[in-house]
Amino acid sequence: MYGNNPACWKDELVGMERLRAIINYLSRMRLINAVGELELKFDGPLSAIPPNYQAWFEFYRIAPPPLSLVFGHWAAMNGECDVDRLYAIDTGCVWGNRLTALRLDDRERIAVPSVEAK
Repeated sequence: MYGNNPACWKDELVGMERLRAIINYLSRMRLINAVGELELKFDGPLSAIPPNYQAWFEFYRIAPPPLSLVFGHWAAMNGECDVDRLYAIDTGCVWGNRLTALRLDDRERIAVPSVEAK
C-alpha cells in the first residue's frame, strides 16, 4: 500500500496504484505542484519547501470550498496555519511538545504537554 508512486492522479489508475494514489492524497499530502503532482518525501517547515511546490493549503487559499478543515500530520508547522477556516492541530506530541485538540463548537484549541516533554 505504501509508496511514492504514482505521484499524480490519473483517472486511468487501477488496482493498487489507484488505491496508493488515494491514500497518498488523503493521508500523506503536504506539498503539491500546479499540475497536482505530490512531493511525498518532504517533512520540513514551510520555509524549506522546494521550488515549484506549495503547501497543499495554498491552493485552498485560492479557491476555498465553503467548509472548515482540521488537519494534522505535519509537526514542523507546530499547529500554525494562517489560512481562514483551516486548523492545523499537529503540535509535535510524539516529539515531546504538545497534544492539541480543537473544540469544534467554538474553535478553541486545547493543548496538553506530552508525557515525554523535554
